Amino acid sequence: MYKAVRCGLVHNGRIKFGVLCSSLVEAPVSIRNGVVVVNPKHLIMDIEEWVNMLEGRFESDPDFAVVVGDAMRSLHQEDLAWLHRAG
Repeated sequence: MYKAVRCGLVHNGRIKFGVLCSSLVEAPVSIRNGVVVVNPKHLIMDIEEWVNMLEGRFESDPDFAVVVGDAMRSLHQEDLAWLHRAG
């Protein structure tokens, strides 16, 4: 799904084969007959809820920022190294 939706939109400006956007389904993301169906409205609402939860967590738990920062640096070591070299 990541490759079809995110990469399709970012790199090609379209959703690739096997993914359908529809407001007729209730779930943010579902699979029907082998096709990934995304309800953009519900997906955005879920993402907004998740971001709000993260914001609250950052505000209430100072150690959370350290843990997230460490995880992000670990996941993106190559990108960060490239930025330092380019910089």
